[in-house]
Amino acid sequence: MLREVECQDGRVRVGICLTTPLCPARDQIASAAREAVMRLPGVREVEIVLTAEVARKQAPASARLPTVR
Repeated sequence: MLREVECQDGRVRVGICLTTPLCPARDQIASAAREAVMRLPGVREVEIVLTAEVARKQAPASARLPTVR
């Protein structure tokens, strides 16, 4: 889920990728991440960036039509 962490002058940006845009735990995840990072020494500001990446399912080769792309 963790995609990126950037730190500069006490400011931390954390990128978290969820499995669905409407994740029911979205706010809890962001809040827990923010609280955990704020406890680190020297951190003054935290930005949590949430994105979502839905896994694509592909039909098995046997179910594909040979003339359709």
